[in-house]
Amino acid sequence: MDGKAQPQALQPGDLLVYWGKLPGQERMVPSHIAMAGLDGYILHNTIASGSKFAGVVKHKASLAAKAYVKEERTIEVYRLKGGGELATYAARFGETWVDQQPINFGNDFKKAGQSTDSNPVLVGKYNEAHADTGKTHTDFKTLTPEMNPWLAGTEIGQFRGGKSPYSSGRLERGQNTPVGQWDVMSAFRAVKAYVRSCTLQGLSPRHGTSCDQFVMYCYQAASLSSILGPESPLRQEVIDLVAARPKQIKLYLNDGDLKKDLGEDLKDLQGPAFERLKALLEKISGDPAKTGFLPQALSIDAKTSSVAKLFQKIQESDSGFVKEGSLTADAVIVQ
Repeated sequence: MDGKAQPQALQPGDLLVYWGKLPGQERMVPSHIAMAGLDGYILHNTIASGSKFAGVVKHKASLAAKAYVKEERTIEVYRLKGGGELATYAARFGETWVDQQPINFGNDFKKAGQSTDSNPVLVGKYNEAHADTGKTHTDFKTLTPEMNPWLAGTEIGQFRGGKSPYSSGRLERGQNTPVGQWDVMSAFRAVKAYVRSCTLQGLSPRHGTSCDQFVMYCYQAASLSSILGPESPLRQEVIDLVAARPKQIKLYLNDGDLKKDLGEDLKDLQGPAFERLKALLEKISGDPAKTGFLPQALSIDAKTSSVAKLFQKIQESDSGFVKEGSLTADAVIVQ
C-alpha cells in the first residue's frame, strides 16, 4: 500500500464544477455546475451542441465525463460535509425536474425535450398573458461571451427544454446582478420549487433557470423538505394556494400589505392556508446559517446567482462543502 487514496464513486447530491479554457486564452475558469443523481447519472440544466436541446437532463455520468475530460478540461467534485439525507433529498428533487428521456448516448439529445420555441401559438399566448407586465419573450436569445464564452453567438430558444428549460436570460441576469442575500422572497422561491415538485411540474416551466440556479433550487427545496419532515409535510391547502396564487403572494411579500385591488383573490389570501404560509416563510427567511436551514454556500438568492458566484461560495471554509477530487473519464473521483 502506497497510502494513495483509492478512486471513489459519485454520491447523490455531489456538485460537479466543470472547468475549461476561455477561447484564445490559457486560463481555466469554472463554466458549468451539475449535480450527481441517484443512480450513476448527473443532473444538469445544459445546452446541447447546435442548440438541439436546452433544459434539465439526466445524463449518464460516464458519458458526460468522457465527452468533457477527453478535451483536457477538468471536472471537480464537491461533497456536502456528512453527505447523507440532505444531499440525497436534493438529488431526488432534481430527478423530478429532469426531462423524461435520459441521455445514454451522444445522439440522445436529439430525442430529449419537446421544442416549443417554433410554436407561434404557444409563444403568442404567453406574450398575450404577460403583455401588461412587459415580460414578453421573443423566440430566441443570443448568448454573449459574458454569458457563456463557449457558446457565444448561439441562439437558445426561450421555450425549449421539456419540463425545465434552460434560460439564457436568467444566466445573463445572474452574471450582471449583485448577490442577493437570503430574505423572504428567497424563501418563497424555495417554497415554490418545493410545490412544483409536489404538483409534478418542471422547476420553472416557462421562464427556465441556469445550471447553477437549478442546483441551488434542488438543495433549497430539499432543505425545506428536511425541516418539514416526513411526518408533517407542507399542508395540501398551502400547496394549492402557492400553485394557484404565486403572483398575488409575491405582491404581498414585496409590499408587506394586501392590495385592495386584488378583488376575489383577497379571499384566498386571508384564510388559514395563507397564515400557515406566512408562518413558514418567517421561519426560513432569517439567516439560514444561524437557523440551520441551509448550507452556507447555498444561503443566497438563487435568482442572483451565477456559476462564478456559486463556485466562490462553495470554496469558502464555512460553505458546508468539501472538495473530494476530480472526475476521470470513467466518472470516478480521484484526488
